[in-house]
Amino acid sequence: TADDGGGVVVYGGTFPMTGGTITGNTASDYGGGGVRLENSDSKFTMSGGTISGNTASDYGGGVYVGGMFTMSGGTITGNTAACNGGGVYASLGVSVRASGGAIVTGNVKGGTITNGELSGGTANNVYLTRGDEHTGGPVAIRIADKLTGKLGVTLADNYGDGAFTSRLDGNGTAANFTSDDSSCFVALSGNEAALLASSVAGGTVTAPAGATLVCAEYKNGQMTGAQTVTLAADYIGASAATLLELQTLPAGCKLFLLAKGTYAPLCEAWSN
Repeated sequence: TADDGGGVVVYGGTFPMTGGTITGNTASDYGGGGVRLENSDSKFTMSGGTISGNTASDYGGGVYVGGMFTMSGGTITGNTAACNGGGVYASLGVSVRASGGAIVTGNVKGGTITNGELSGGTANNVYLTRGDEHTGGPVAIRIADKLTGKLGVTLADNYGDGAFTSRLDGNGTAANFTSDDSSCFVALSGNEAALLASSVAGGTVTAPAGATLVCAEYKNGQMTGAQTVTLAADYIGASAATLLELQTLPAGCKLFLLAKGTYAPLCEAWSN
């Protein structure tokens, strides 16, 4: 246990990790249960190994990034932070460089670790803060080369437009990322990956593949479906009327999105 950097603290210079395991460490104050990069001169390159079973009482259960973190392989999983960044916390004005088989999944905030086993908490893998304090640009996951692994993503509430990668084009797809928030999904926005909320607003659809869009009448707890379509691909800005072949919404009907077995009204503007 340490105030900051329970396992490894980097105060300038480079810490390379090519294998092995960093586990069972706790940062009791400033963050970085497994590894903490203290300042902009600090570098951590991870090409193999595992960071797992570490805890932070505030940010960065696995890794707290205050410098440059480059991950081309290895796994960060089973870590927890009390606040954010169960797996990786990217602080103001830094980026996480990812490529190869880098995996950051299965980390949480608010969980507990007992005898090396993680339980409870909510998904919180790579937490990205708002961005550079001078430019206001978002903290990004910069794709350094071909990415074949998978990273879970959480964006700060004031993050911005939802795009969280840089240089993804040709080096990876939306499938390389997952949303830690079950109400959102990852899709391409231009050439970059973005975190988007499933919704219908203003007559356009933003919803992930597999979601079911329903135009139905709902009375006394009963739903009568007028038309239903299951989305075969991510839809961003597609016309709801076009998808359902509707010119106008039938009287008494609303649009619903079926996700995880539950129907939810999408937009009150669609009510008649």
